[in-house]
Amino acid sequence: MGLTVVYAKETWHVLGAVQSTGGAGGVPDAGQLVGDRLELRGNRALPGPAESGAVPIAVPVDQLAAAAVDAASDLDGLPAVLTTPFAFGVTVVNEQPKSALVPLNDGWGPAPVEATTRRITVTLPQPVTEGSPALVLVAVGAGPPRSLPALVTGPQLTIDTNLSAGVYPVLTLVRGVAARIDAVQVSA
Repeated sequence: MGLTVVYAKETWHVLGAVQSTGGAGGVPDAGQLVGDRLELRGNRALPGPAESGAVPIAVPVDQLAAAAVDAASDLDGLPAVLTTPFAFGVTVVNEQPKSALVPLNDGWGPAPVEATTRRITVTLPQPVTEGSPALVLVAVGAGPPRSLPALVTGPQLTIDTNLSAGVYPVLTLVRGVAARIDAVQVSA
């Protein structure tokens, strides 16, 4: 059986995985697997009347790649990356994905993403390597999400932005740290 993951090009996070039983063949590109975007859902909705139970965000295909990988099975006999893809990263050497997956640090606090209309602040789990690339995607309306790249320079990411007050789905990707989706309240 073959295992293929779809991952974020910039930060190497696995965002989805499929297992196939078909014959040998090349790795499909991300667009063949997800179309023009990968629809993701998180479960960290804010309490209150706006709560929907799931936090949706779509990652445009131009920010994704696909790779064939090897993965150890979890206790249920399934590759763990199929049930917890955000907990893994792809190993990339000389801009080429390798078959080994890397487990990621999942030491996030309960509410690491805070936002105002002008700034998003992400408190990072430690340790995080200085200079690691990060990407914060903010779903704004029906169009593609706002893509806010950054580099880790300390225990927090601070990214300037321009948002209206409200609740937004936010996907946080920091190389070496498990991906996470949150519903974030943006205050004035």
